[in-house]
Amino acid sequence: MNNSINIDQNKKEYLRYRYVSRKLYSTEKKNRNYIMFISIILYLIGFLPKIREWTITAIAPIIWIPIGYVWKRKLKEIHISAVEYHEFSDRQMFDIDALKSLIENSDNLYQNAVNITEGKKDKQYFEDMIQKDHKISIKNWYSNFKGLPLEVATLLAQDENINWEKKQRQKYKKILNIILIIYFLSTALIYVFTNSIVNIIFTIPIIFELVELVIDNIDCIKSCNDIMDKLGKSYNYIKELGKTYDVNRIKKSIMEIQFKIYENRKEAIPVPDIIYTIFREELQKESNLYIKAIKKDMNTWLK
Repeated sequence: MNNSINIDQNKKEYLRYRYVSRKLYSTEKKNRNYIMFISIILYLIGFLPKIREWTITAIAPIIWIPIGYVWKRKLKEIHISAVEYHEFSDRQMFDIDALKSLIENSDNLYQNAVNITEGKKDKQYFEDMIQKDHKISIKNWYSNFKGLPLEVATLLAQDENINWEKKQRQKYKKILNIILIIYFLSTALIYVFTNSIVNIIFTIPIIFELVELVIDNIDCIKSCNDIMDKLGKSYNYIKELGKTYDVNRIKKSIMEIQFKIYENRKEAIPVPDIIYTIFREELQKESNLYIKAIKKDMNTWLK
């Protein structure tokens, strides 16, 4: 049976899920930007001898660390909600009934999405974003999988998701490493010029944030590699058996892969929009070529 992913993904029902998910991710990212901005301000104070000697200023980094931690714990709720909308949309399109019921409050997700996208604040923006020619259109999220069986198309859609995520994370990790090195060197300079360990306290919040992001990206890339290994095993299985492959076996693999994707989405800190904007065209081009090559192989194996 041919799949309908390319048609379903552009239905208003699914676009509502995607819009709300993106809106929630955006809220989380903005808050994380605020946390990073405050950490940078504290870092810069370390270069200002008179200001850093004020009592309230001197203890600010120590106070800020637990505040930032609690703030990020609160953001976790927003993050999980964004993931649930994203996941439920995918699971419906992929027809993974066994996993749809695992999403908390799944019965309320669509009505909540309708309420948000039909509300005064978001209605016009939502209508704009579902136009094909909009600069940040949410239509045509997945490549064209027309002609492939649903289970095979689902594997390719999962692969497209995880391949994009991995490539984007690799770019982000390199940038973070460079920034982290700069901050470590500047911290050393602070100590050299001030000859005071106390002043290094002002660098702790920003270094803490950067180290957290680097570790998160390393973990996310590792998770992506594990998922891609599972996808590779499914591809090899289809390659060996061609059109005689066991559909139930592929469906079981799809469920395992989707659950891994879900876990990865829940745990990973979102990549800043600026990273997506800078590398979008490059990554999209690479992704299109990657999926095109796999689809060509699939059509050959399934003849």
